[in-house]
Amino acid sequence: MIRGRGGVATAAVAIVLATAPSIAAAAARKPILSARIHGNAVTATGTRLQAFYIGGAVFEIAASTKNTRRNRAVAFSCVAFGLLPTTSPVTLTQCNGNYQETNVGRHASAKVWSASTGLQVTVDSFDGTRAQGTFTGEFEFAGDGGAPAVVRNGRFDVVVQTR
Repeated sequence: MIRGRGGVATAAVAIVLATAPSIAAAAARKPILSARIHGNAVTATGTRLQAFYIGGAVFEIAASTKNTRRNRAVAFSCVAFGLLPTTSPVTLTQCNGNYQETNVGRHASAKVWSASTGLQVTVDSFDGTRAQGTFTGEFEFAGDGGAPAVVRNGRFDVVVQTR
């Protein structure tokens, strides 16, 4: 039994503090990147997805799929001077990146596409630690005469590490 006003207040604070981590955990969203690139679904979560905001000038995301036999990886980096916490969209057009498909097995292969221009990233919201947005564009084939890898429905919701 709790006696007096001080005991009731202490118990109330203890209950709020005890439930705060579970409320925060329930509100937290799992980081994800998803897109259809070169006709293939690309989805990355967990340790296979990293995002950085480097030196107040570069926004970067690197991701790979979980399948080890048929892996797909995408990375892009954009000039983003002074990207401040915002809830209004910011479009980054000075972006470059690459996309790779690797097949491991009897008929192993690796195909690589890259882009020095032609990628666009829109950061819909950024609070300094988490960013949500979309990306579009196309990667040019790095070999002889291959078709470009077009990005469709690119979306991300990532935890951003600052350096």
